[in-house]
Amino acid sequence: MPSATSAKAKFDRCAPVATALHADYASRLSGLRAELKNAPYANPVAQLAYHISSQIEAGQTSCADLDSLIACLSDETFAARAANIGRYLNVEAVSRAKDRIKTIVDACALEGGYKVSFEAFEKRWRRIRIGAIFTAHPTFLLTQKTYTDLSRMAEGNAPETPPSYAPLPGITLEEEHTAAMTAIGRAKDALRHIYTEVFSAIRELYPEDWRRFSGFSFHVGTWVGYDLDGRSDVDWTHSLKFRLKEKQLQLQRYQAHASEIAGLLNEEHPLRPLLQNMQNAFHAAETLTAKQIAAAPAAGADASALSNFANAMTGKEEGRLISVRGFAAELEEALLTLEADDPAATPIALLKAEMDSCRLGAAEVHFRLNATQLNNAVRREFTLEQDLSKANRRIAARIADKVKAATPKAVNFASLDVERATAIRQFLLMSQIVKHVDADSPIRMLIAECESPLPPLIAAYFAKTFNVSANIDISPLFETPSALEHGDRIIESLLSIEEYRDLIARRGRLCIQTGFSDAGRFLGQIPATLAIERLQGKLAGLIEASGLADIDALVFDTHGESMGRGAHPRSLADRVDYAMSPWARRAFTNRNINLIHEMSFQGGDGYVLFGTETISLSTALGLIEAHGADTAAAENDPFYKNTDISLDLFNRIRSYQEHLLETPQYHRSLTAFGLSLLPKTGSRKSRRQSEIGGDHGPALRKIRAIPHNAILQQLGYLVNVAAGLGSAAQEDFEAISELMRRSDRMGRLGAMVAHARGLSSIKTFGAYATLYDAAFWATRPAGAEAANLFEPCFYLARLLGDDEQHIAMVRLAAHLRIDELQLQYLLNAEDDSRPIADAAAPERLTIDILHAVRIALIQHIFLLAAQIPPFSPRNDVSREDIMDLIFALRLDEALELLQRAYPIDAPAMDDYDVAETADYPAGRAAGYAEINTRLITPLRETSALLRHITAGIAFAFGAIG
Repeated sequence: MPSATSAKAKFDRCAPVATALHADYASRLSGLRAELKNAPYANPVAQLAYHISSQIEAGQTSCADLDSLIACLSDETFAARAANIGRYLNVEAVSRAKDRIKTIVDACALEGGYKVSFEAFEKRWRRIRIGAIFTAHPTFLLTQKTYTDLSRMAEGNAPETPPSYAPLPGITLEEEHTAAMTAIGRAKDALRHIYTEVFSAIRELYPEDWRRFSGFSFHVGTWVGYDLDGRSDVDWTHSLKFRLKEKQLQLQRYQAHASEIAGLLNEEHPLRPLLQNMQNAFHAAETLTAKQIAAAPAAGADASALSNFANAMTGKEEGRLISVRGFAAELEEALLTLEADDPAATPIALLKAEMDSCRLGAAEVHFRLNATQLNNAVRREFTLEQDLSKANRRIAARIADKVKAATPKAVNFASLDVERATAIRQFLLMSQIVKHVDADSPIRMLIAECESPLPPLIAAYFAKTFNVSANIDISPLFETPSALEHGDRIIESLLSIEEYRDLIARRGRLCIQTGFSDAGRFLGQIPATLAIERLQGKLAGLIEASGLADIDALVFDTHGESMGRGAHPRSLADRVDYAMSPWARRAFTNRNINLIHEMSFQGGDGYVLFGTETISLSTALGLIEAHGADTAAAENDPFYKNTDISLDLFNRIRSYQEHLLETPQYHRSLTAFGLSLLPKTGSRKSRRQSEIGGDHGPALRKIRAIPHNAILQQLGYLVNVAAGLGSAAQEDFEAISELMRRSDRMGRLGAMVAHARGLSSIKTFGAYATLYDAAFWATRPAGAEAANLFEPCFYLARLLGDDEQHIAMVRLAAHLRIDELQLQYLLNAEDDSRPIADAAAPERLTIDILHAVRIALIQHIFLLAAQIPPFSPRNDVSREDIMDLIFALRLDEALELLQRAYPIDAPAMDDYDVAETADYPAGRAAGYAEINTRLITPLRETSALLRHITAGIAFAFGAIG
């Protein structure tokens, strides 16, 4: 199998000039780095950026040359990312999939060299229960072809044509849903492959009992099209149409599988009529579902269109199918009649298992709201005036009484359309899905920003009121600092309420969601992870203490591909053990509680791990292996034995991060121009739709976690991962250093920080600060600059003289630099000879050249803009206002205003048919073609290059955010 690195050469497109520039800049940067030991205050990235900028202004290097260089550098980071994915998934081991699967089965079936009973085997197998949830926040940076190229390279195959790194022009919710369904389809194909081998291995071990094997312990889910947390642009018609499409896809799978099985049977086989009947039923249902999709109204459709659709959904037309339980039961009965060597035995077992797992949906659906939406919805029902964001026992008791007394209300599609409360409308939609689309599939109600027991209770009330209690699992999301700190008390409080306990007992599982995104943003990734682990462990104790017997504990860890969102970069096994540690899993095992662990795969970046058949198989099999690994060693991990040390460390890192994230310098540094470095990468806004606006202070909290992480990547320092450990370790340096060497848990946390540190550089962050340094611009003409740049430089120096941006970034860099050096001492504790001045990962050279090119291009943009002639204010917009937009890199807005101020075309005298003669002006009125040619057009061309660099840098971190 060829490596991804060798595949890179197949699309090497470096023009000679780009190759020369690459070699020159790499040599210069390496030399400047080497000089740091004599001049540690120097900034190699800023120095290289100035060199490139001088070349641009002198006409020695063109933007076209740099565009070619950007493509070359991005090829390197793209190929490196592909190679990392292949290593991360151990793709080469996929050729041993059969043996690996047999090892997993044997581990459940054998103890001390002896085979356990089939019942004991199944009990052990049930402990390997996994969910892969396909989510879609803004991480769709690239075209689908480029993502496919990335997956293909990860498995060792070169793309047929060079990939494009230009940002995706835009992506709709419909396109996100299609991408999710494609990835989910590959995941299910991989599971089918795995379980073919599982059934084969079980037949050998249990020839009399294998038919009773319960099937898939790995399920898939999605919230794409059902996530209303912080957005108001998803109408119920969108969600229902998506759910119908998912039903259609699954019906097509059932038809294909039934047809495949029928093809294995001879004409006299007794199961042929059953298979033919299934094919006919699935075909009729798929035909009807296609008609329903076609009839689905657009958002805001009139009552007539809605009525026609409603009647199409509720009619008794042929093909109406809302359950496959009957078919699954028939397959189970048929399976008992087959010999083990019957060619249809395994396919029938697989089809029955998929029916049990997927029912009439492509995946389990997760509806997502936030607590405020539920709180607001219940006010109308109960006339509550109190603040519902905090726990209130009296209100909780009142709502619990309402849950107990609630009686189901009949609803229809008109009910759904006239309802205005978002939360209630979601429950009405669930009710209609259960009645008219799929009666059996579980539906998850995820409650974001849940900081009290009230929102889950409110959800229980609406679930009972609209008759979906039997289908819904209510899952509070804990990710804010308050929620993580008090999450165990929230669960304990809910378990003390009889009505909620009854709901859990009927459903057979208690669900929670833990979020690594906002948690990593507000607490820092390492303390957030430890807070989540603590909550996971306490959940096991709470379930045991509750007395609820035989329920499952379902923990959905929502994290993305970025380190800033909790995806460990070392391996897929490390990713599992980081999000749900062996210690946390052990807490459930020791109490005989079945654990279902779900993990999210986020948008374009996450779907890459299911981008091809081979990659999907590697990912699915790796997840099963990681979750099936023995966790006994965790009980002796010194991280949990020496809790005084580990708890103090956690508190100190958390304190460092919380203080840092609240400083004005941090807010100012990230909000000034950071979002402008990011293209639009999803259908959801980068800021919550309810929170647009605000000054620099609050604005950072309004930026979602994924763009927040992406800004840190694009500015060169992963603050919320790499910062804090160095400073926190100083108070007990020897003990923490020893813990990092001896503890599996601490070693994994340290590896996360070390990886982030290797990709980060304070020098790079500081280089961006020079853009806003008035002294830099005032001093620059003292060099060898052309005389025509003197006045633009002085103008920039005057405008930036009172600007706080440079000071804020310099102060933040100084603060982080101390922690960075302390971290390096900790990481080098076993080898004091290693340098600490600029301990960058080898790939940092390529990344920093990209940063230097971008900074040089921004300098070019500033200089071009500074040469725009003064003009009279138009619509209250002045030249200085445009410069403010330029400094914030809001270039599209600035260019639009400049184009209005300096239009290319102007009317000509000959355009008018008037009787009166004139000899002035002669020909066409004065336009601004020269200003456009010399300044505005180059501004537009240069600004386009900035976002080309975004992808090249994002590849190094494995995600846009």
